[in-house]
Amino acid sequence: MSWRDELLSASYNGVPFKVEKVHTTAGRKLAIHYYPRPKNLTGDYDNSIYPYVEDLGRGPKTFTITGFVIQESSTDWNYFTARDALLDALSEPGPGTLIHPSYGEKYVHLSKEVSVVEEFTTAGGQASFEMEFIEVARGTSIEVETRNPITEYANVYQDLYANSYEDTFQSSYDVTTHPDAVKSTSLSDLLKLYRFVWRIIQTTPRNFVQQMISIFVFDILTRMKGAHTTVLLATSIIAAIESIFSSIPNLTPIESKPIPPNVTSLILLSYFGDDETTSPGYTYGSKLDILPSDSSAITTQANTNRTAFVEFVKSMALLYAGQAMLEADYSSYEDMVEIRDWYSDRVENVIENSTNDELCSSLEAMHSLVITGLVQLGASLKHYVDYAVPPGIDTTLTLAYNTYEDIDREEEIIDSNISIKHPGFMPGGTAIKILES
Repeated sequence: MSWRDELLSASYNGVPFKVEKVHTTAGRKLAIHYYPRPKNLTGDYDNSIYPYVEDLGRGPKTFTITGFVIQESSTDWNYFTARDALLDALSEPGPGTLIHPSYGEKYVHLSKEVSVVEEFTTAGGQASFEMEFIEVARGTSIEVETRNPITEYANVYQDLYANSYEDTFQSSYDVTTHPDAVKSTSLSDLLKLYRFVWRIIQTTPRNFVQQMISIFVFDILTRMKGAHTTVLLATSIIAAIESIFSSIPNLTPIESKPIPPNVTSLILLSYFGDDETTSPGYTYGSKLDILPSDSSAITTQANTNRTAFVEFVKSMALLYAGQAMLEADYSSYEDMVEIRDWYSDRVENVIENSTNDELCSSLEAMHSLVITGLVQLGASLKHYVDYAVPPGIDTTLTLAYNTYEDIDREEEIIDSNISIKHPGFMPGGTAIKILES
């Protein structure tokens, strides 16, 4: 008996069809983790691109079947009857029974929409079906523990990373050995930070509700006035920075799209300490006073304190930026990608300029979790598409109504297209970008 004699007649939930070809997949479920700068086995940073692959167990079998029904005597030479019967069976909710030509009976669920192709010339009298099934458990109810990176970040990992950054800061920062000389530098840097935060919050585009800004700025000014009497111990500085930075995600923006000012402000804070004139933070006062270049114990400790302080500020800014990014309401997938790439560049920059391995490891892990959360968010975001304005539509208001049946989305169209010079004049054929409807 040949293998052809052993093939079974294919069907789904009792409705027969013929099979042209079958593609089967099986194997392992894998989660691939990418990191900005992974460490190799010796503990050094590896600039090669090797992700970590996590094995999550046996993967399900999937069957992609190209099947067809044809006109024959059993359907009175009318294939429409067989076509409609199979379509009805495939449209039923829930899993069903597939008779596979070579694997036999399988309990499966459709994993995507079915494609049906009909020809009325050379291949007339038949309908071809592209069907993709995934094998599922029969008669069981499985509770799956789903990881939510957004919830994890806010409820678990944010505190974990904050504690890591605090420990790293406290291990290097010291104002007790040479109190007077070292404290003056720390005080100067702290005042610079307060001014830096103040300028960013005051001038961020699409700013915050003015009442909240007034309260925030009053708090900063109060801290600046009292800074000279502050005990500049590591614990005091940690408390001050956490208090300020943790309040920024909660500020209410006047306009949250395309990029919320909470996110913009926190990422800008990660430029603190940069002295390059090309740095986005330079305009807001990121540059710090130059320290003496001698090798005395006082200067050495002042430099150590500054490095620890700057790295702590940058890390905490990125920590709370991650929270704000995961809670943000994005206009489009492209807007999310823009802020994601900026955030990734900032994390990588801090890692590249730090010699503290513990800090870098925490930043890498934090970055990975934030990106995972953004990927999850991105799956539900709409994309911008190219669009040619049709004849007869000559204003953005008309376009908003014609496309979305919502005139309130006119501003969205204008903001997304700098090529629109005037909302009341938009000739037919003009090429613009709009969000998919």
